[in-house]
Amino acid sequence: MALQGNKHLIKRIFILLLPVGLLIAVKFLIYLDMKSICIWKILTGHDCPGCGITRAFNALFSGQFMEAYRYNPKIVIVAPLMIFVWLGLLFRKSSNLNH
Repeated sequence: MALQGNKHLIKRIFILLLPVGLLIAVKFLIYLDMKSICIWKILTGHDCPGCGITRAFNALFSGQFMEAYRYNPKIVIVAPLMIFVWLGLLFRKSSNLNH
C-alpha cells in the first residue's frame, strides 16, 4: 500500500517539475548554439512549422513576448496548449492521490 502511494507521489513530483525540465532543456539547447537541431531543416535546408520554437520558448521564459512571436508565431498556440496539458496532468494526478 505504501509503495503505491510512493509511486503516485513520484509521478506527481515528476509532473510538477516538467516545466523546470523544459526550461533546462531549452536553455541547454540555446547554450549549445548549434546551427539547427531540426532534422527537417538539416535534410532539406528549409524551415519546418516548428523551426524557431526553441528560441521562442527561450524568449518567452525571459518575458520577451514579441521576440518569441518573431521566432515562431505558433508560440501563441503551443505555449498555452502545453500549459493546459500540464495542468490537466497535474490535476488528474492530484485527484488520483485523493482516492
